[in-house]
Amino acid sequence: MSAKIVVMGPIRDFNQVGRKHPMYGFGTYVLGGPVVCRIQAPPRTRLRVFVGVMNPDAYAPGRRVLDISVQGRRVTTFDAFNQARGEPTGCVVAGTTDAAGTLTVAVQANANARNHDPIVCGFLVYPGDQRLRIDQVVAGGGPEPIATLLPKDEGRRRLRERGMFFTPQPRPAMPAPDFAQARMRLPAPIYDERPDFVDCYWKAWEMAFRHWRKPAPGSPFVADYIDEGFNESVFLFDTSFVTMFSSYGRPYAPGIEALDNFYAVQMEDGEIVRQVTEAKGLPVLLAEPGSAASLNHPIAGWAEREAYRFTADRERLKRVFDPLRRYYESFAKVRDAESGLYIASFASMDNSPRVTRLWCGVDTSAEVAMLARDLAWMAGKLGRKSDSTRYAREADLIGERINRFMWDEKTGFYYDLGAHSRRLGVKTVAGFWPLLAGIADRRRSDRLVRHLTDPKEFRRRHMVPSLAADDPAFSPRGSHWCGGVWSPMNTMVIRGLDRNGRSDLARAIALNHLEQVTAVLARTGTIWEYYAPDIVAHGSYPKRKQLPPKRDFVGWSGLAPIMYLIEYAIGIRPDAAANTVTWSVRSPRRVGVSRLWFGGTTATMVCEPAGRNGRRRLRAEGDQPFRLTVTWRGRTTRLRVPANRPINCLL
Repeated sequence: MSAKIVVMGPIRDFNQVGRKHPMYGFGTYVLGGPVVCRIQAPPRTRLRVFVGVMNPDAYAPGRRVLDISVQGRRVTTFDAFNQARGEPTGCVVAGTTDAAGTLTVAVQANANARNHDPIVCGFLVYPGDQRLRIDQVVAGGGPEPIATLLPKDEGRRRLRERGMFFTPQPRPAMPAPDFAQARMRLPAPIYDERPDFVDCYWKAWEMAFRHWRKPAPGSPFVADYIDEGFNESVFLFDTSFVTMFSSYGRPYAPGIEALDNFYAVQMEDGEIVRQVTEAKGLPVLLAEPGSAASLNHPIAGWAEREAYRFTADRERLKRVFDPLRRYYESFAKVRDAESGLYIASFASMDNSPRVTRLWCGVDTSAEVAMLARDLAWMAGKLGRKSDSTRYAREADLIGERINRFMWDEKTGFYYDLGAHSRRLGVKTVAGFWPLLAGIADRRRSDRLVRHLTDPKEFRRRHMVPSLAADDPAFSPRGSHWCGGVWSPMNTMVIRGLDRNGRSDLARAIALNHLEQVTAVLARTGTIWEYYAPDIVAHGSYPKRKQLPPKRDFVGWSGLAPIMYLIEYAIGIRPDAAANTVTWSVRSPRRVGVSRLWFGGTTATMVCEPAGRNGRRRLRAEGDQPFRLTVTWRGRTTRLRVPANRPINCLL
């Protein structure tokens, strides 16, 4: 007797622990299903088939509802959530082989299920009169099957072949993290206008060093990293944002190289799984390779561009171009045929009212366009003109689809799509991603700014809430994605505003967020995962107490105390490729930074308060020559700073 899966989808390691049947080590699924098993036996043979399934969504009723058919006829509907609540489970169906000796068992998502991708961990075939106890089979006991079909061996082969597109650069091991020593080398901000901002800066670095991790023994990871502070796995989305502020710690803290850990476990088809375990680099239960649960938030290209401002490292661009190109192409697996845009999942704001009817996400779609734009930029830097032209054209095409399907002219906002490409009408912070992706033209960006500056929507006491305040589900206390204010989303908004010539509003939002993070630190002694929009407090999640906001979250919440302070409060931005620092001085008090690293240069720049004549004295020095452009009260001064020779001038 033989059995085989006819339609085999992606395979992933569930990393299951405990005494379970080996089938629960791996699972296979097909986008939109079905997963089909065909069993060959003598004609008219009665058989019983155990179908092993795993429900990753332990807190999501209705997501894993499966229809199981035998010989083309549905025989049962199986609700994996209600049966097992995230644990391994299964069901038994019976059937008889046809005249050709074939029995076909198909597993398909129920039409009303919120997740349309059926997962199957294996099929066990028994004689038709065999009595079975599901709990015994799940535990690895029970009678011996006469045929077994598991994706385990194929899954192990695929896991061995991960990371084939990336070759990490050998580099000396970083010393063990010691914040007390590193503090003497990290950039030291000067901001006499708000000393508490500076205190918050150092508190963020202290927490970041506590979250410094080295690859575990036996892990495929290749670089040190700052853990996101959420659980025992790492997220591509979180790590991308962590690199944006940790660039200010170069070369004394993990930086953009943390993304190498994801390139090192890239799947054979180019996909980079959004969440993997720290111990072994394996996909976790909720990150389903090949599905929208994994293929979302492709912002690694953006993170590489941000890091390039500090490193100007073209050799790195060469190493990451192919992994990112293949990652971009893997998003074809979640492209909607009707709109040409990209399917999103609960991982895009999991408790937001957008999720109940979500099909194509404006954030995921804009991020794919942005990744294409990033590839075009990288190709240009590398002299690959045809690639640069191709990806720029593809970014434009995705942007045109976003403007066609997701832009609502009446309300002047970008919305997610539900079934049949219908705009959902839920105003979330995701609607601002087209600003950063270069999709919104001047007219559309002007209308988006009106929403940002409307106190009834996004201009709350703490800007920018994840859900507009005029939505019935909005929570003044920031119930997770029902109004919570998140550093990564604010970073997206302010960078998008910068791109569209709205630097004053970008700075206002950045300083507002820094103010709130600092105030809550003073009250609670820590930095939080997200914050409340209408009160000075960390966010709360009263309806689901098992998911309170995480404290000591640096993590992406280090963006405000570190990056916002230096770039938006102090006003300094380095550009290593141009060997230039631009400084927009806004504070009338003593302001500046010492030990700022970029492109191999370590520089110090300090601007003193204005004297009686209204002029300000500026001092700048560096261990390598660089150019400094300073703006104060509308007047721009351009300076050449020689190596190891401080210069002074009046502004």
